[in-house]
Amino acid sequence: MKAAAVFGVALAAKTGKVDLHGFADGVFRHTVARGGSVIREVDAFVKRVGEVGHGTRIADSIRATLRKDHVRVFVFSDMQTFAPAYGTGDVTNAVPRDVPLYGFNLGGYVRTAFDAGTRNRYEFGGLTDATFRMVPLLEAGQRAEWPF
Repeated sequence: MKAAAVFGVALAAKTGKVDLHGFADGVFRHTVARGGSVIREVDAFVKRVGEVGHGTRIADSIRATLRKDHVRVFVFSDMQTFAPAYGTGDVTNAVPRDVPLYGFNLGGYVRTAFDAGTRNRYEFGGLTDATFRMVPLLEAGQRAEWPF
């Protein structure tokens, strides 16, 4: 959770163009001012654990927060999620196909939460500084909007 918070908060603080949300059974929005303190905001984000439950409803969370002006979606999670049979819908189709969906599997589980490897659907095992160099490489053939 903290690794996910670090990236999300740092990106929000740097660009001011990130909609940062935490999720479980529900969703909370965490506002970070551009140029804000990453350390303080990461601590504040982590303290909110449990605020909206303890489940992992990735598809519901994406649908609750996705806006038409979002050009990409990042999900940092152990990638365990409720199956579509439980009424949550599937993660693959929670994001329109023309919007890249990047999953960062921080738990190391074998199964993916969505159809990674299909058009605009990518999942990475873990998270390092080098991981984010892949984003512009993957998007280079589609559009030239990175960095934000």
